[in-house]
Amino acid sequence: MLDERNNAVILSSDGAARLSPDAKVNNDVAKLSDHIIICGLHNLGFRVLELLLEAQVGVVVVDAAPDSNFADLALARNVPLIRQDSRSELALQRAGVERAAALIAVGDNDLHNLETVLAAHELNPLIRHVTRIYSPQIGERMIKSIPNARALNVAKLTAPTFVTAALSSQSQILHLFEIGPEEFAVVQDRASSKGILQDLYGQDVSPLMRQSNGDKPQICPRPNTPLEQDDLVTVAGRINDLVRLEEVKLSQQDVEQARRERKGRPEPRPTSRMQRRKLRRQRVFLTPAAFLRDMDRPFRITLVAIGLVVLVSTLFFLIFNHDKVQTGNPLTDFIAALYFTMTAINSNASVSDMPGWYNQLYSVILIVVGTSLLGVTYGYVTNFIVTARLNQLLGKQEATRMEDHVVVCGLGNVGFEVARGLAERGEAVAVLELDDNKRYNSPIRAMGIPVLHADMRNPESLDLVNISKARCLAIMRGNDQANLETALLALEKNPKLLVVLRMFDSRLAGRVEKTLSIQTARSTSTLAAPYFVGAALDFKVVTAFYVGQIPFFVAEIAIEEGGALNGMTIRDLYRRRGVAVLAYIGDTKVVQNKLEGSFATRQNTPTYNPGPDFILHAGDTIYFVASHERISSIYSLNRPS
Repeated sequence: MLDERNNAVILSSDGAARLSPDAKVNNDVAKLSDHIIICGLHNLGFRVLELLLEAQVGVVVVDAAPDSNFADLALARNVPLIRQDSRSELALQRAGVERAAALIAVGDNDLHNLETVLAAHELNPLIRHVTRIYSPQIGERMIKSIPNARALNVAKLTAPTFVTAALSSQSQILHLFEIGPEEFAVVQDRASSKGILQDLYGQDVSPLMRQSNGDKPQICPRPNTPLEQDDLVTVAGRINDLVRLEEVKLSQQDVEQARRERKGRPEPRPTSRMQRRKLRRQRVFLTPAAFLRDMDRPFRITLVAIGLVVLVSTLFFLIFNHDKVQTGNPLTDFIAALYFTMTAINSNASVSDMPGWYNQLYSVILIVVGTSLLGVTYGYVTNFIVTARLNQLLGKQEATRMEDHVVVCGLGNVGFEVARGLAERGEAVAVLELDDNKRYNSPIRAMGIPVLHADMRNPESLDLVNISKARCLAIMRGNDQANLETALLALEKNPKLLVVLRMFDSRLAGRVEKTLSIQTARSTSTLAAPYFVGAALDFKVVTAFYVGQIPFFVAEIAIEEGGALNGMTIRDLYRRRGVAVLAYIGDTKVVQNKLEGSFATRQNTPTYNPGPDFILHAGDTIYFVASHERISSIYSLNRPS
């Protein structure tokens, strides 16, 4: 095979001329304009890529060392892939940064992402930047320096979903959020009778999911969908509408409970007077017991030996030296004999004047044995005091006594936010982290949360946090295999344990839930990707939540002049994209109702649950809810043709 003209043309063995891979990439990129550049092709980068392709947006990927599997998938979809460092001006120029609409930097390193953004900004000051940044200091500084830049923290975006899953509320309310001044709720309900969805739940709520007898879930079902009794139905609507809805039977108590869980409770869970007394008694008796239990076995044997030596020596002086120690008072005699024993062990000064060879021989034996035992004891005591102090600092004793608590494994960016969110909601939390130099160890301990350093895949490590008495285990490490191993090991020790599992692969997460008896597996990449896509395409993701194994997102988008959304009815939007419109905000202007041929003045006020015949107009803002794969498809309808 002959490569000529700087890798532009390759002559194959049959004499046919073909473009080299680099030349093909350059040609493909040259055809693009107003495209999106993705810097970093790993879990999050690939999820972003999928959504952008769904939105029918041109995409170029830049990554010097992409995930091989994701790279193959990208190439199979004819996405140009530039295998160069994204911080290189040459790589960005090859990606067409001068013509691009936005750049999304989703590498794992803040500094790498920042360098990429700065290099792209120098080449094209007008390009929109969306960057994955964990450090708030770096993110804030970048936003101040580059007005058209957005810094998104994946941990802060995704942690609330894990916190909600770990709380495991028995309420019907799955999620709370606001649109304008109104508070919305996502509610799950069992259909009380057979009928039509709209007849049972009315027109003031938006159906999100219907599932019947283990069948595949139906996403955003039509209002005329037939329901069977006991079908599981999930709807979204304003809280006031849901409380009035007879079918849902949502109580105000459930609403208040959901609000407390969402906003957090500064105080711990209330306990009764009897429970408080029981806890005080446990502290009194458990502290000495825990002290002895934490001792090494040789230390306990040494203490027993010292006790026997002291007892025997005290009896010896009482019997064989009664003229020295006996005064007629048994208590005084015993104290005197004990005094002779202790001073003899140290210096023999008190028995030097005692006559008789037996006293001298016994003193020699007592000095040798006693000083040896004391030396061992001093060593163990010193070691134990230091160890006990460290264990107290690291929270070992507190964690092993916890019950009905939440164990968080992994104290990275996501783990820290999850642990803090649970603590703010009044949950008892213990943390298991392998690295004793983790940056979040001290902040978590400052919150009063015990942190133990051990490998969570070892059974003994899980015993340190009393996993058999825990209520929930939230595994937040950035390693899918280690997370899964820990979950299965914990379930062996506590089959009733609620497991909340972080996984990068969303498809694997769904399969794990179905087959391995793990209640909740969530993908941070799947949860975070729509936020990055929304920022790049200039629409806003308001909130995210899960219904079963399916992530849903509430988004806000302004309707553009010249796009297919302009003039479309709510019914047509649902038919073409399968999304539910929760609210719209229209400009104050006179518009024509095409269906009725009349004119009306529309005010700039929110309107909730618009009817199917409502017509969307340019300048309006709509709030819609959609599943993960549908959210970006609205953008393709909104693009001016």
